[in-house]
Amino acid sequence: IQQHQMAEELTLIYWGVKSRNWAILLIASHGDVSFKWEKPNNQDWRQVAPYNQLPILKRSVGGQDEYLGQSLAVANYFAKVGKLAGDNAWEEARSESLMQAWEDISALLSKAQYSPDRKAAMDALFAEGIQPKLAVLEKNLRGETFFADGKLRAGDLAIFAGLNITYDLEPTFLDAFPGLKKFYEKVAEHPKTKAVLSLEGIYPYFKRE
Repeated sequence: IQQHQMAEELTLIYWGVKSRNWAILLIASHGDVSFKWEKPNNQDWRQVAPYNQLPILKRSVGGQDEYLGQSLAVANYFAKVGKLAGDNAWEEARSESLMQAWEDISALLSKAQYSPDRKAAMDALFAEGIQPKLAVLEKNLRGETFFADGKLRAGDLAIFAGLNITYDLEPTFLDAFPGLKKFYEKVAEHPKTKAVLSLEGIYPYFKRE
């Protein structure tokens, strides 16, 4: 008996800013994942948000809608759909570890972003706070990417997304890390990366002051 799997329609619900959606967009582009991007202009999304926060991934199959919360979960789902999660269980785990490693750095950015004196906090972060984290990341490179075969996986793209957001705040922050800088420039030159970087109507979320 031949069974036909219903096609799914995916909708990403998130504001038009450069933040927790950035890795998701890059993974979708590199994995050729088809989806719509819905940018809410009111609070209606709270009625369907599993965890009362954005982003949300809406999955529609046969007229039935389901909703997935948490940015890492959405990124990982796109990675699996786009076949960028890894070629085996170990690669999948390592790719997810890279995503979580960037979350550690993102937490530092968020802490500075919401500091009472944002400028001083950001200056301190780029003067010394972020360097140990970047040094650890660089040690995890396996050649030009984070995997020895050079293929870009979701973890690579999550790291790039974070570096790209950080680059907007301090363009010289990778100068002391030539390996990471080479990785950043390699991924930035990929046509599927450029397709995301050239999107219009997206505004920075993090600010230096």
